[in-house]
Amino acid sequence: VQAILNVNENLDADGGTLVIPGFHRYHEAFFTQHCSNATQKAKFASRFLVDECNPMQNLGQRVPMRAGSMLVWDQRLIHGSA
Repeated sequence: VQAILNVNENLDADGGTLVIPGFHRYHEAFFTQHCSNATQKAKFASRFLVDECNPMQNLGQRVPMRAGSMLVWDQRLIHGSA
């Protein structure tokens, strides 16, 4: 489990946290398909960039948050910042 606590307002126009809803259900299959060994899988799973042409870019959704809000998610969910 991972979480972020927002100290300031972070609304739609501000950028902020992006997630791909439901990806945690496909995490294992995705990394098994894209990584040939355990070392590569661990390295790839900890940080990777989705290039602008990748269809996953269209699946990302912003998570606007008010000051004092906490977002909690399964760490297998692809997430990042805008």
